[in-house]
Amino acid sequence: MNSSKLFKNVSIVVLVFLLAMNGYFFYANGQNEEKYAAIVDENERLVEENEILKENEKNISNTAREQTFEDLLNQANLFVDLVYVQKVDGYQERKDEAKNVMNEELQERYFPADEYNQNSMESRILSDKYYIENMDMNQQEVDVLMEIKHEINYVESGKKDESHMFIRVNFERQDERWIATNIEDLFADTEALQEEEDNSV
Repeated sequence: MNSSKLFKNVSIVVLVFLLAMNGYFFYANGQNEEKYAAIVDENERLVEENEILKENEKNISNTAREQTFEDLLNQANLFVDLVYVQKVDGYQERKDEAKNVMNEELQERYFPADEYNQNSMESRILSDKYYIENMDMNQQEVDVLMEIKHEINYVESGKKDESHMFIRVNFERQDERWIATNIEDLFADTEALQEEEDNSV
């Protein structure tokens, strides 16, 4: 075999080898690109799922926080109704209900007897406002500032007194329920009461 034929045969072998290698790398690159694309797609899917989970968690947290706030507000309303709304009938029922909204000390303060004669007086809330601090969902104690306008009707005499007051009530979370543990009188407007007393003299 002469040198020109040998060179030609070697060139053909080298060309075939290069074509084979190019084909392999093209195939390998194609496979890698497919794998890379699959990884990118998977990553994007996980990112989207993570954002959805974050949003759901945020919504759940907001819902739980709103529920905690709503529970506290309901208890504050009930506390005011029990303490400042008096009727001719229903003392024992109100005393029993107080066990679910205030501690024993406050129960003894506002419902000191087994029976109480309220035939001579009735009272009602004219207006009430509640100011609650920004709460954490897991907060276990909170102060509620209350502004109350209160009317007392003396049944026998027909006289009516009105008072405007600010009170601060401390609530603690006990057994998944907000319980009033302390009350502080901040302000009470008694001018109208004094005027009526002066006029009656």
